[in-house]
Amino acid sequence: MSSGRDDVARRLYRNLIDELDCCPIAGGLWMSDQDNQKQVNVRMGAATVALIDECRIKKRTPQGNIPTRSDIVREAVEEYLKRETVSKPDK
Repeated sequence: MSSGRDDVARRLYRNLIDELDCCPIAGGLWMSDQDNQKQVNVRMGAATVALIDECRIKKRTPQGNIPTRSDIVREAVEEYLKRETVSKPDK
């Protein structure tokens, strides 16, 4: 089952990278400050949203709790940023 989850995670990661690389921050993201947190709204294609939903189902807990789309996107973006900051030297 882990390999299926890993495959969905890899496809989601690739789709999110494509979406992030194609959409400049000023052209589709909105941020607001509320209680020291930032909110970012991002438009995504249907294929990416479908992968997010697949990932949500695969991450369902034994109690039946399903993470939100925001939870999945937050994890994916955090992982992307970790990889980008580790793999690319400062200029």
